[in-house]
Amino acid sequence: MSKRNRKHRHKSYQGEDAKTPSQGPTVTRYKAIVRSPLGEWWHEHKRSTKIIGGITGGVVIAAWLLFELFRLVF
Repeated sequence: MSKRNRKHRHKSYQGEDAKTPSQGPTVTRYKAIVRSPLGEWWHEHKRSTKIIGGITGGVVIAAWLLFELFRLVF
């Protein structure tokens, strides 16, 4: 199959939010946050730490339930 030709928008945007060609680029300023070494580590490793903690907690609960089941049966 061949590629279909697509129509392009030629109408200029209107309204308050419309850019005019004379406007310059937008400048975004960022501010650095000062963190303690522990806070910096937590910021970098937060997601993986939560995932590992959840998996570990699930394994501990499952092992405890199996232990209690075997204790009831035997």
